[in-house]
Amino acid sequence: YYKKFIEFINRRGIIISVLAVVAGAADIALFLLMRYGHVSSTHLDAVHSVYCIFMIMAVYFVACKLKHRVNMVIASLDKSSYNIYLWHVLFIFVMDYIMERTGFVINSTIY
Repeated sequence: YYKKFIEFINRRGIIISVLAVVAGAADIALFLLMRYGHVSSTHLDAVHSVYCIFMIMAVYFVACKLKHRVNMVIASLDKSSYNIYLWHVLFIFVMDYIMERTGFVINSTIY
């Protein structure tokens, strides 16, 4: 079923993306109308569920189209993530010192 799903997403990805935007606008409009008392909240959950389903499929469509570019970004982040992990504490202490000296922070306690 996965292969059929991918084919469906690739064939109708533009339509799904447009429907996701329309469902999102309807979700926001219905929420605002309900919040200000113009309509009841009877169908708000159903519209929100439809929006979520279409948006998940739209994000999946974009991910399928960009998978080669995204893989390169993820691979480069993977290579540098351990160094980021090691250096971030030093960076926090240096920034705390700089912000304390320049007066940006009144109470600069790092927990």
